[in-house]
Amino acid sequence: GTRAQLVSHYAWLDAELGRQAFVAGERFTIADITAFCAIEFARGLLKFRPADEGLPHLQAWRDRMAERPSAKA
Repeated sequence: GTRAQLVSHYAWLDAELGRQAFVAGERFTIADITAFCAIEFARGLLKFRPADEGLPHLQAWRDRMAERPSAKA
């Protein structure tokens, strides 16, 4: 897929995260772990940074996830 497709898919998640704290609602779940891994993979491989793509909710969520002790392990 192209970068535009990647941004398009993440735009949906950005909108969701504008309405709720976590990927699957109001609490941390395996969905957040999976999404965080995908974002970090894209970050390393494609230099993808949600804020640079106009996805502020996704960037804020990513930054919150990165601050969790388990993400730093």
